[in-house]
Amino acid sequence: MSKKEKKHWKRFRQEVKHGKLKENTEFNFGNNVEKEKKETPLMNEVNLNEIVLSVINKGDIKVEVDATILIPVKIYNRMMTYVKLIDKEINGMGMVEKVGLAEFRITDIYLLKQTVSGGSCDIEPDSIRMLAEKLVEEDRNPSMLRFWWHSHNNMGTFFSVTDENTGKQFGGSEYFISIVVNKDGKMRGKINLFKPIELVLDNVAITVEYPPENSNLVEECKKDIEENVKTNVYVPKKGFHSCNNTKIRNTSLINKDLQATENGPFGPQFVEGSVRFVWDKNTVKYKGYCIHTQLELTEDEMITRSGLDYNNPYWLDLAIRNIAQSA
Repeated sequence: MSKKEKKHWKRFRQEVKHGKLKENTEFNFGNNVEKEKKETPLMNEVNLNEIVLSVINKGDIKVEVDATILIPVKIYNRMMTYVKLIDKEINGMGMVEKVGLAEFRITDIYLLKQTVSGGSCDIEPDSIRMLAEKLVEEDRNPSMLRFWWHSHNNMGTFFSVTDENTGKQFGGSEYFISIVVNKDGKMRGKINLFKPIELVLDNVAITVEYPPENSNLVEECKKDIEENVKTNVYVPKKGFHSCNNTKIRNTSLINKDLQATENGPFGPQFVEGSVRFVWDKNTVKYKGYCIHTQLELTEDEMITRSGLDYNNPYWLDLAIRNIAQSA
């Protein structure tokens, strides 16, 4: 018996032993040995009601894209100057051009009319329309207005829920670029893609392109802020010294009048909210103290706790005029 026949004989005996073949099955030597055949495995019963739909965890999806936002240093310096000039948040729009498969260059930025505070910056609705009309007059394509930049003042660079929704508002474009920056110069970039599928690329690389230029940049930015950026200020409550239709005078004149006001324009001391205000003729300002702890407060704490800024030069000017008129 050859090795091949011995192999088949051994297999034959195993199949008989395990019941796969009957005991009286004839074993055939040679090439007429039965070949293996493929069979469908046994299947279990399945109840469709017991199948739980699985939901993809978006946190497990990672897309690696070598995308880059390019900012010429002239534009970067202008944006950072806007940010550093005021202690509020600030934002604006900009033009973009796609220069590579996943490279986007910022070609210009604009500061629009807006209302700002320490934690928000809201562009006036008509400002974007007016900017688009201006671009058309300059024979530029307003559809490339696909860049939104904003600051977080001294806070960290992240995209809040409001920021995320702002990017989605420009879904009519193929893409939209967003950058958040703070006064320390930290930046975070994001790209919203809308075609061919909707996708958000966060923490996109940002490259500042050199060389620098424009030595008059700071003055230009100051002028832009004066024309476009406003913040809400508190108005004195009724019953306090006030005067309608007045404009603030020269600050040096105000200080001179204040020095002559021994008891302060609103009185030597009074309580507003949880703050006790005491006039200090040496510093020509009101000092604030907590009515509970008697500890001296900072200017910001005085405003926050009382809801009013009694050291605002505009208010002081109005009060001095009332004092002068009643004298």
